[in-house]
Amino acid sequence: MPRIRNPSPGGYAAARRKYGNVPTVVDGIRFDSKWEAEHYQALRLREVAGEIIGLACHVPFVLTVHGSPVGTYVADFVYTRVAAGLPTAPQVIEDTKSPPTRKSKEYRLKRKIMAAHGHEIVEVLRPVRLSRRERRASWEAHLTRLSRDEAKERAS
Repeated sequence: MPRIRNPSPGGYAAARRKYGNVPTVVDGIRFDSKWEAEHYQALRLREVAGEIIGLACHVPFVLTVHGSPVGTYVADFVYTRVAAGLPTAPQVIEDTKSPPTRKSKEYRLKRKIMAAHGHEIVEVLRPVRLSRRERRASWEAHLTRLSRDEAKERAS
C-alpha cells in the first residue's frame, strides 16, 4: 500500500484506497477486500460440505484478440459445482464486486473479452450498506409499523 508522509514528526500514514477497500489475509492468502475474504470463507465452507470442488483463488486468464495476447484477467475464484457427488461442467468463474468497481471500464472490457472466449463471469455483489440517514428512516418506519400493529391488536 502506498505510504504518504504524515505531517506529524517522523510519522507515516497509509494512503486511503480509491474504493475504500481494506486488504485482508485469510489462510495465508491476501485478498484485496474484506468482502472478497468473507466470500472466500463461504466458498471454503461449501467445499468442505462437498457442494463444490477445486476451489482456486486469483486464477489468471490470458486475454487474446485475433490470436494476439492483449492482457490478463485475474479471476477472484474458480471452482466446479458438484451435483449428486459428480462434478458438473463447466467451471464457475466468480468475481467479487462492489457497485463502483463493477462500473470500471477496464473490468467491463475484460468481461466482454472473456465472454467472447466462452467464459461467463459470475459477479458476486457486496451487499449495499445503508447510510446513517437511511438506517434511521428504516428503523422509524419499522417502529411505525409496530405501533400500528399494536393498535390493531388492541382494537380487535
